[in-house]
Amino acid sequence: MLTALFDLNWLAVIAATIVFAVLGGAYFTAVVGKPYKIALGNEDRELPKPGAIFIIGPLIASLLVVVTTATLLRALEVTAIGEGIVFGLVVSIGYLVAQTLNIAINPNFPRPLLYTHSLGTRMFGPAGAPDPEDGENILHRAVVEQLSTVARDAGISMTHLASGFVMAHPSVTSAMIGPRTLAQLDDLLAGAAVTLDDDVLDRIDEIAPPGTDVGVSEVAYVPQSPSRTELRRRPAKDRATA
Repeated sequence: MLTALFDLNWLAVIAATIVFAVLGGAYFTAVVGKPYKIALGNEDRELPKPGAIFIIGPLIASLLVVVTTATLLRALEVTAIGEGIVFGLVVSIGYLVAQTLNIAINPNFPRPLLYTHSLGTRMFGPAGAPDPEDGENILHRAVVEQLSTVARDAGISMTHLASGFVMAHPSVTSAMIGPRTLAQLDDLLAGAAVTLDDDVLDRIDEIAPPGTDVGVSEVAYVPQSPSRTELRRRPAKDRATA
């Protein structure tokens, strides 16, 4: 094995390292940049400006991968293109995909399958990301668009419509918020005093009738409140978020 390492064409190794690093950078920024952020739970987070480590680190990692791969190819005497393709498939599936999935399955990765799929392929829908052409997702978008119209007609944002709707229910004592940025926090706090009148609530009920599911895959539970308005709405004077 050491003989194979010392027999490498180091000029070719350097060239391959540069190409590998450049292609990798393009792949993670232009191709799977968005699903990669979603997989990490950073889709709404403003990331810091990359430092030198983001250039030096990938170069060193790429060099190690190229040297290791070239050494194995030389040691196994892989010279034909077909043999090289088989070798690549074995390594990518047996090591890269399996190890990436193993790394991703931890609480720090909210979407481990999407993370794994983003690293292994350009398409990420099958890994669990929403398919925009899926029938239920089309229904969801239609509902959201109608609710956006309700919010716009009421002169409030969608976040304020959501918090106001939650606090209109008599069984709710507080609304939990989960802002990721200061701008989101400011927006949510600004809607603390927003209350929805019956006309707005009636329009919401028309768009998404109480006790119904937009998609058939959602678990249905039908309490008494869908048929009894007084069970799902506070008196108008008590609907403020704060």
